[in-house]
Amino acid sequence: MVAPKGESSGHLTFALADLAAVSGRLMFSALDLLLGESHVFLDPDGVRLTDVLKRSRSFQAVVSNALADQVLAALRELLRGLQQADALHSRDGDSLLVDLAERDPQQLYGGLITVLMRLVFLLYAEDTALMPGDAVYEQNYKVSGIYEQLQRDAADYPDTMEQRYGAWAGLMSLCRLVFDGGGPSADYLPARHGQLFDPTVYPWLETPWISDGVVQAVLANLLIVKGERISYRALDVEQIGSVYEGIMGYAVRRMSGRCIGLKSKPRGAKKQLTTAVDLDALLATPANKRKAWLEEAAATSLPAQAATALRNASTEAELLAALRQSINHDLFDGPQPAGSLVFQPTQERRRSGSHYTPRSLTRPTVEEAMRSWMERCDHQPTAAQILELKICDPAMGSGAFLVESCRVLAEQLERAWSREGLPEALQPGGAAHGEEPLLYARRLVAQSCLYGVDKNPFAVNLARLSLWLVSLSKDAPFIFVDHALKCGDSLVGAFFNGSNARDRRTKREVYLAATVSCDSAEELEEIMAEPLEALREGEKGIQPLHWDIAFPDVFERERPGVCVQGSGRTEWQGCLKIGFKGLGRVLCLGFNEGSWLISVPATTAHSPNYTRLQ
Repeated sequence: MVAPKGESSGHLTFALADLAAVSGRLMFSALDLLLGESHVFLDPDGVRLTDVLKRSRSFQAVVSNALADQVLAALRELLRGLQQADALHSRDGDSLLVDLAERDPQQLYGGLITVLMRLVFLLYAEDTALMPGDAVYEQNYKVSGIYEQLQRDAADYPDTMEQRYGAWAGLMSLCRLVFDGGGPSADYLPARHGQLFDPTVYPWLETPWISDGVVQAVLANLLIVKGERISYRALDVEQIGSVYEGIMGYAVRRMSGRCIGLKSKPRGAKKQLTTAVDLDALLATPANKRKAWLEEAAATSLPAQAATALRNASTEAELLAALRQSINHDLFDGPQPAGSLVFQPTQERRRSGSHYTPRSLTRPTVEEAMRSWMERCDHQPTAAQILELKICDPAMGSGAFLVESCRVLAEQLERAWSREGLPEALQPGGAAHGEEPLLYARRLVAQSCLYGVDKNPFAVNLARLSLWLVSLSKDAPFIFVDHALKCGDSLVGAFFNGSNARDRRTKREVYLAATVSCDSAEELEEIMAEPLEALREGEKGIQPLHWDIAFPDVFERERPGVCVQGSGRTEWQGCLKIGFKGLGRVLCLGFNEGSWLISVPATTAHSPNYTRLQ
């Protein structure tokens, strides 16, 4: 057993019966090599057991980054399969997608992301024994079992995988079972509900015409990394989140002309990106403007010789020759026909990319954020004090810091129970009797203490799923934290509806007065309905978040307020003045340079005092 503090644990089992058999001599030798005196104490630095374990932990981040790239490849395979399915429906006089790519590309993109989120969740749940383990599930529904069957089919029928169907329908049946529940007993596969597995949200995913070849390619990208089968059980929940983040920040586009994928690494981006470029549009661009057109469309810079060849090109073949060093042949094996659906990185993706925050960073950050609160509790908070605490991440992404906050508070809650006695639910006859106290503590903390906001709806779903996974809530539906994780722009309140700075200042005072005077969230929501809807339906379609309306359970309690974790941008100053009335104490922890400790009188809505954290 290896269980480094603040990181995921792992174990390797040697069965004594096997070691005692003649056939187990090789295993016994392996055990000796692993734990023998030489390997533990005497071998040179760099090859001792502790060094090997350290490299293994570091390799987790490598696996996570590689898996994030492969998930993006799986997303592209899925888009290819969906386009093929659409063509088959059209051939039969039907239409699967109609004009969805033009009318609502976000709906199409969201459906594809949802499929991969479902698959990654199912693989993690299967590896952590959250799914049934009987023969019926193993032989008919298990995702990794479906992949193994497809591997056998590919070996037997290598030329027909694109003409074979059935695996996709099996996966969609499993997703319906997860949503509705099923099995011989109520606890066999409880209904999870929630948007992630809801078949009515993206009904076009229910098509039977996605080929086994596409499903095999998608699952191979999720299960095989660097030639080896990965175990999702060995990955932290945060790493699962980072895999999801790797596919955010893209949009589905239908290319009007023939296209090719070009590689680029824009300034500030963490990874190389591939952008589909319309070859017909590029060829139609005046020769002296093509280089600038390419830089704007794909952020691709060409060396002088290639730029000259691009300027002189008069045919598609000459364009391809000029761009050959920048073409991503792994994405497209050649120019794609006009009308192809592709994934394009958005401007936000080009600026920021995605990146994995390991527990070795989230743990000390969360502990520092809670340090002053722990000191006020003499480092021994009671169970009541812990469950009364409210923590909010206003830009939560995949929820990495909320997940670590859940772990830290749950550990404190378990210690409090050891001093005060177990809660009634864990005692004989209680609803959770027999359950591991730490997991039950995580569930209580997730439901009672943690709040989050993000303007990306897919990130919100991801954070909900991450908290479900970290609490291993086997019997709880996915919606058990829906009340606490909201979609919206945490920096945009109702007063942003003003037409200019002066108008916004006036509206801010009006809405602040309304916020302070209203007796309930329902009353405030009625007052704010018109300005909030105007922001949603405006030119930029901003999803605002008025804090008192979004979190009434926080702001209507006797001592309202939250402990805020997130970016310490100066915009937070104005928003905190507006959004948080009657705060006892708010902690806004910036992970870069702007970190602020913000104190507000407990019974007033006065402007806060700002003290820079050292």
